Amino acid sequence: ASLHVLAGVIFDELRLKIAYLPDAASTPRQEKILRALVELAHNLNLIAVAEGVDDEAVADRLAELGCDQVLGAQFGAPLDAARFIATYEGQS
Repeated sequence: ASLHVLAGVIFDELRLKIAYLPDAASTPRQEKILRALVELAHNLNLIAVAEGVDDEAVADRLAELGCDQVLGAQFGAPLDAARFIATYEGQS
């Protein structure tokens, strides 16, 4: 996207598609990319959200790099509203 367009868009989070980085943070270069993206999000007062995290070690490393939220099959499959409520109430 052009910087002009980005400057005019209001958003509150930056989503990082971890699926595009196989073995995310497993090499120094990948770790630098992820760290820079998380820092960019924070410098713009955005929440850094990593999507598609299917590995606990990757989730832990993203947390160490300062990622605010981590989403993926590691944490459970998407639920419709009724199943979410049933699951949530079952944990109380």
